[in-house]
Amino acid sequence: MVSALDLQIIDDPAYYDLKLQKGLPLLLKHDIKFDNQLMTDYFTALLNIVKTKPHHNVESIKRIEALIDQKEKMNLETLFNKYLQNDASLPHNALFEFMINETLNPALEIYADHLNHHIKYDTWAQGFCPVSYFM
Repeated sequence: MVSALDLQIIDDPAYYDLKLQKGLPLLLKHDIKFDNQLMTDYFTALLNIVKTKPHHNVESIKRIEALIDQKEKMNLETLFNKYLQNDASLPHNALFEFMINETLNPALEIYADHLNHHIKYDTWAQGFCPVSYFM
């Protein structure tokens, strides 16, 4: 999965030190690279699992499926970017947000593993993750 994400991590410790000193996360929204097919497969598999479970989210599932059906071949990169930019055209419900976050989290974990050695946890006093705070 790492090669599929094509991580483009900056190889300059001073860059990350400065960001952390300013109280900024190491990873910004536009830094995330997507593998549309990999993430689409994951999102679709997650949706299929959710659909098999008894729940009260039938309407939420219908909205998510309608969103997917609108785009002949769903482009999750566009969907995720809209989500990260709080685009009002997307459904705003707990199930949709859960599915987006669950699809993004494996990618964020890979970035966190690669950036972890830059973080000085004993000096980080912000109320959010030093890797990213947009999730």
